[in-house]
Amino acid sequence: MLATRGICLEPPQKLRAIPTLTLKPAQVTGLLDKLHTFWQRFAGLFQRREQEEWGLKYIQGRLMDGKKHFSKPIAQRMGIANPRCMQNFIGKSPWDDQDVLEEHQRSTQEYLGEPNALVIMDGSGFPRDGRASAGVARQYCNETGKVDNCQVGIFLAYASSKGHTLLDRRLYMPEDWFRQDYAERRKRCGIPEDLRYQTHQELAWQMLSGVLDRQVVTFQWVLGDEEFGRDTQLLDRIAGTGKYYFLEVPVDTQVWLDRPQTEMLTWSGKGQRPFKQHLKPESAAAQTVAQVQASLPPPRWRRYTLHEGAKDLSKNNFVL
Repeated sequence: MLATRGICLEPPQKLRAIPTLTLKPAQVTGLLDKLHTFWQRFAGLFQRREQEEWGLKYIQGRLMDGKKHFSKPIAQRMGIANPRCMQNFIGKSPWDDQDVLEEHQRSTQEYLGEPNALVIMDGSGFPRDGRASAGVARQYCNETGKVDNCQVGIFLAYASSKGHTLLDRRLYMPEDWFRQDYAERRKRCGIPEDLRYQTHQELAWQMLSGVLDRQVVTFQWVLGDEEFGRDTQLLDRIAGTGKYYFLEVPVDTQVWLDRPQTEMLTWSGKGQRPFKQHLKPESAAAQTVAQVQASLPPPRWRRYTLHEGAKDLSKNNFVL
């Protein structure tokens, strides 16, 4: 269930089939030239010419059929005799990916930017064999639909009526990876020594605040699933920026229809001084979101089904 400011949105029962690609030869002609033109925007951000060449080859390999997660199969598709060259470019070659990322965000605004656009927070797991990959652990994996051995990435995406793209990404490092017995594994994976544990929500906010600070990409809405909607601190942070949020919450989330009465406890002079508001004894009890939904008569609800390609949702007035 998606619930915020009187909105309830349930997903459609049946997803549309994946569309069949019907590209014509005329549409394909010139794509390679366009890719080279696109790459020139980023080529100057690398320190050496060899890095520019490897960067273009990597993108070309990603656009070809086959496995896309690893540099070795990408190199093989490109006919590169020694895949280690591609691996070294990705993992060891010194270049600042933040410069590339920020230029991509400027490009996003140029081609897709709209004042009422959406920024979407999402996490995704990718299955991994073994224990050598950074951040790999037993955690929920989207690709397999269960707790599995995988890496988890937290992503920030951008969507407008003109299209969609990714804005930023972070690798989630499970808390176990910061234990002393993982020190050697962190060293082998090149994990920075000053890196600290951060939750999914903290990583999402780190990326969102960076986009806000740079003031390059325009948007008004922040979307996400219950992984982010259940974090009230994150919601307060988003609201404090003047942006609107539309995030999923668990059905057992406790809420009040009217703001309850609260008070600050009196400090006894010992221990830590109270800093949080507490409910007064006479305040009404909280209800779960599921209870609130069940208590509302059917006429109070309106069902909306959003399909891929739906545009200009800002014109819809979602009110109970």
